[in-house]
Amino acid sequence: MAQMLGDIVALLAMQQRRAPLPVSSALRNAILRRGLPNGLIELGDFARRYLFLGDERMLLAELQRRPRSADVVSEELPGHSGIAPA
Repeated sequence: MAQMLGDIVALLAMQQRRAPLPVSSALRNAILRRGLPNGLIELGDFARRYLFLGDERMLLAELQRRPRSADVVSEELPGHSGIAPA
């Protein structure tokens, strides 16, 4: 999913007749670690915010505030204690 961010940013930028923004490895890694639970819809919204803001720092901070995607999944498993792994 993180690899698709650059393609979506480029497509949205083209639709808006703007230059696409580069997607750094830090941003891709943050998406991989934290995940986007609503899939492509959330990825599209994320790409729109990135183009609007023009700076990834706010988005990186937003992703840092999220629980890791593995922690969220493990908490949702039936019979799991709800305690995230360390």
